[in-house]
Amino acid sequence: MISSISFKREPAAFSVSMKQLIWYLFAGTQGGETRLRMICILKREPMNAHVLAKRMAMDYKTITHHIRVMEKNSVIYSSSKGSYGRIYFMTEIFRAHWDDLMEIKTKIEEKRRRRRRKLGKSI
Repeated sequence: MISSISFKREPAAFSVSMKQLIWYLFAGTQGGETRLRMICILKREPMNAHVLAKRMAMDYKTITHHIRVMEKNSVIYSSSKGSYGRIYFMTEIFRAHWDDLMEIKTKIEEKRRRRRRKLGKSI
């Protein structure tokens, strides 16, 4: 389980690759905005997939797909394997890169605002 890994100071090469992974997972793919909403919720309150689906008003299968993607990439981990109602938590590795995610989130939001203003002017 990833939760047992903890770094006081990560090597620079690892940090660069984690930042690239964050860009890919949260800004470079179609489901990035959904995963961003999910991880913000899970940071505040770890929960299971069913509760997360209700909280986000999304289909359970969609949520479990994104959970699998984030688990595979060491963004989140579950309290136990193979049991119903697993609680999902953010990994310490990812938590160490929270500021990188917030920087990316800000850039995504700025881009969205510029796009909306541009669309508003063209109408």
